[in-house]
Amino acid sequence: MNEVGQDKHTKANPNGFSEVQPQKGGRSQSLSPPDVLSPSTSKLPTQRPSSSSSSSDHRILPPTPSNKPDATTVPAHTNNLRTLAEMRDLAESDCFVQLVEKEKLRTKDGKPYFKLTFRDRKRSVQSLFWFDSQFFLECEKNWKVGEFFKIRGAMRDSGYGPKLEVRRIRKVVPEDENDGFNPRECQPSSEQPPEEIIAILLAIADKQIGKGPLLNLVRRFFKEYRLPLSDAAASRMHHRTYVGGLLEHTLSVTRLAIMTYDHFCIEFPQLTNRVSKPLLVAGALLHDAGKILDSNATVTGVQKTLAGNLINHQILGVGLVQRLAAESRLDDETTYQLEHLILTHSRFPEWGSPSPPQTLEAMLLHYADYADSTFVSSMKILEEDVTPDKFSQRKGPFGVPIMKPLQKTNSGPKPVVCDGLPENKRQNLPPEATRKPSATTSTHKSPSMLGSDVQET
Repeated sequence: MNEVGQDKHTKANPNGFSEVQPQKGGRSQSLSPPDVLSPSTSKLPTQRPSSSSSSSDHRILPPTPSNKPDATTVPAHTNNLRTLAEMRDLAESDCFVQLVEKEKLRTKDGKPYFKLTFRDRKRSVQSLFWFDSQFFLECEKNWKVGEFFKIRGAMRDSGYGPKLEVRRIRKVVPEDENDGFNPRECQPSSEQPPEEIIAILLAIADKQIGKGPLLNLVRRFFKEYRLPLSDAAASRMHHRTYVGGLLEHTLSVTRLAIMTYDHFCIEFPQLTNRVSKPLLVAGALLHDAGKILDSNATVTGVQKTLAGNLINHQILGVGLVQRLAAESRLDDETTYQLEHLILTHSRFPEWGSPSPPQTLEAMLLHYADYADSTFVSSMKILEEDVTPDKFSQRKGPFGVPIMKPLQKTNSGPKPVVCDGLPENKRQNLPPEATRKPSATTSTHKSPSMLGSDVQET
């Protein structure tokens, strides 16, 4: 150590970071320490060469009345600023992240190291700090879950999934707002505002369910639980694991249920008298109602509540519906069938359903929910995989790796939203729901036309 406590292998630089150079005969210092900032330090430390050392021996001094940095010591702009999702293998970039997990472990030799998880709005990634890293003590003493950092690093394939190789790091300072830092950008959330999704869901309910106690029940639910619905995630780990994810999932499942019902009504016209479309749509809108009680979104991700650990979300959802059904004066038979939809939409006991679907509506709802959750889970795995391999390192929902798209293909004409809403009902909806239906829309369609805007039969 030199006279100011800086290791001789640490190389200073003008950007407020500290960078560690590899030592001969030792572990590669790829995970380098940050600037030594006390919790009260609000600006980047200055750097100046020591008069008693060589030109390569720089000091990193905390702000004092004589060396307090001014605005010029903080970079006004970072040209290489990226999100974690934009970082690619070996390409060095800067990013703002939040520390959401900090775990102290030990190697086979008994030596300690830290496994950290950083995240921004679109991605979470792990980073390892070994016992002989210059950053180890700073991580152990000063870094807390929930804090924000500016990192310079690159994504690496560790053989156990992608890891963030940290080369420079420091805590965020107020001046970083000039460089684009916004704490909300480190909080995963839906791209679409929740109030817009709720407006679409209620418009679908008005169209597909029609006036009566069942519609009143659905409207009561979205009015009473608007705020927890807006904050809820669809899943803790697998799909739409962010604020607003539950609303996205609900909208997707509802559209899939409508599309599936309409398809089978074309295949089997007699189905219109055997399957209740209003009941199916209500079940799709409410199938995950219990998730607002099952889990909470926190700074460390989606966490199970006590109720979620002791009682699964299907049963919690039934409890909500029973009260709302009584308040809406819904008849007992419809209430029982709606409860059956909620209880059985996951199908398997290991997924929380006490019994499999026993009605046609419950079968259609299960197919819609299963399609959305498995497909979006697969997309998440592919988006997070930065390796050059043809298959994902992580296994998909069917227990095998997922093949990556070989090249971009012509996707054909723009898809049309399948929610059965007529044009006059779309006028006051958000842009996402206002794509016009095909000119060939009719009450009945041939199988070749499925996949466009199938209307209610």
